[in-house]
This record gives sequence, C-alpha cells and structure tokens, in this order.
Amino acid sequence: RLNRRSTSKLKQVKSFKYLSSTITENGGSEEEIRSRIGISTSAMIKLSTVFNLKEIHLKSRLKITKAIVW
Repeated sequence: RLNRRSTSKLKQVKSFKYLSSTITENGGSEEEIRSRIGISTSAMIKLSTVFNLKEIHLKSRLKITKAIVW
C-alpha cells in the first residue's frame, strides 16, 4: 500500500534483481537464463580437472555430475 502523503515518485526501470532473480519490464526470462547458464558453465569448467582424473572411478564422477546438475 502506498503512502499518499509521500512526495517521492516511483521510477520505472528496465530490470531489477529480486530474491536473486532478474525481473524485466516485459516479464521475459532470457537475461536470467543467460546468467544462470554462465554461472553453471563457470562452475563446470572449475570442476573439469576433477572429472578428468583417472584416479577417481567413473561411477564416482557420474555421481558428482548428477549431484551438481540435477
């Protein structure tokens, strides 16, 4: 509920962050999806050394992947 005595005006913006999600003026989620793909790609690149270690059994590497992705 807006305070009617308030003299401040609301400003319309193209997008803003709310609860770690990007809200856009048109309701689209393209920017949010691109951001999440970038974050996950970065995380997978950092973990690529773990996935390529032959000392870790394939079964263990698959479990790690499932835990991260799903």
